[in-house]
Amino acid sequence: MSTSTTPGRFEHRADFVTKNWNGSIRSQSLDAGSTFIWTDSISKGGPVSGYRKIISEGGCATTQLSGTKVLITAVPTFAESESYIPGQEVQTGSRYNVHGHWGNPGTPGTGLDTSYAQAENRSLSSFYSNLAATETKFKGMVFSGELRESLRTLRSPFSSLRKGISDYLSSVKRRAPRTPKPDRLKMVGDTWLEYAFGWKPLISDIDKATTAFYTSDVVRPTFEMVRGFGQQERIENVLVMAHVGNYGNLRLRQNRHDEVITYVKHYGTYHSTGHGVNNIHRYGFAPWEFIPTIWELIPYSFLVDYFTNAGKILESWSYRTLGPNFVSRGVKRTAVRIVNYHIEVMKSNAPWVDVGTVFPGSYRYQLSAVERTPQTSVLVPSLELKVPGQWSKWANLAALSTQLESVRKVLLR
Repeated sequence: MSTSTTPGRFEHRADFVTKNWNGSIRSQSLDAGSTFIWTDSISKGGPVSGYRKIISEGGCATTQLSGTKVLITAVPTFAESESYIPGQEVQTGSRYNVHGHWGNPGTPGTGLDTSYAQAENRSLSSFYSNLAATETKFKGMVFSGELRESLRTLRSPFSSLRKGISDYLSSVKRRAPRTPKPDRLKMVGDTWLEYAFGWKPLISDIDKATTAFYTSDVVRPTFEMVRGFGQQERIENVLVMAHVGNYGNLRLRQNRHDEVITYVKHYGTYHSTGHGVNNIHRYGFAPWEFIPTIWELIPYSFLVDYFTNAGKILESWSYRTLGPNFVSRGVKRTAVRIVNYHIEVMKSNAPWVDVGTVFPGSYRYQLSAVERTPQTSVLVPSLELKVPGQWSKWANLAALSTQLESVRKVLLR
């Protein structure tokens, strides 16, 4: 954790001047006010290495943070008026002027709230509600249908190739009795090439489907940010039209409002993660380059690996785990005092006439404290989904092996 501090300073200062109409100053006073001095501070952890990549994958790149800050904003008060008696010499008239940050409005009395269970509960309630909506969406037909369709798209060309090999064996078995024994080897080779070149676009589709599957969103972890927000407020003090003082024929009043506000935010990512195997599909299967013998009707050992790998891919990726990856919490507490000034021109008894120009000022003091926690304890269960179907059944390598032995027997008779 590194900590940095910044000093702050604000002066409350105002002037009141009374002048004769001839320009001479009758009286002048200075409200010395006061000087408010404070120190802002912030402590934070980090930096997080590779935070852009972490965020892009839905991980937690939040760091520990705490700090306090004072913010004062004020608009100076300005007012002037004139008083005179009609028919008298102008020297008997006076001008009154008030200008500056009047008085010292001070700070809220009790400061920041140290207990904020109400804001915490509201934030958690909002977070759980949004979490449930996200979970429903992830479990819904859109997501499940997308995963199922993606796996079906991957399975389909593999299933077609498996059926094509079985059809090739059946064709050899049918042709064998009608082919003289010396010509059976040529018949096997011709039949193999006949089917093999028909499988060429199918194998291309398998390669493309596998590549597309592993670059799709259903393989990559998908996530959505979930947030919850809650706040609580406490009115500490309200003062309406309090009298500050009279300056010449000017009367200064103020409205004052104090409040303490706490904001709590929970946020994190809800993940849909697959735990399937890496891409173990073998490229480069070119059956048209293989010329079978009577005994080796198909490159059986290669096909076992080929279809077994396909089955592992499909089975492993049919599972998805749903759950929050992390939940962070942020808390901001503020204590605020707002003062709005009001200036009135007090009318003198006749025959005096008063004319006033008034720009009321204002003052706002805010003390803020922030806390940020990267990982907070929120109990949310994880769920596991499985796309229906036993993906290994379509390959049925045992049945293919049995069929292979049956064809060999016919050819060797």
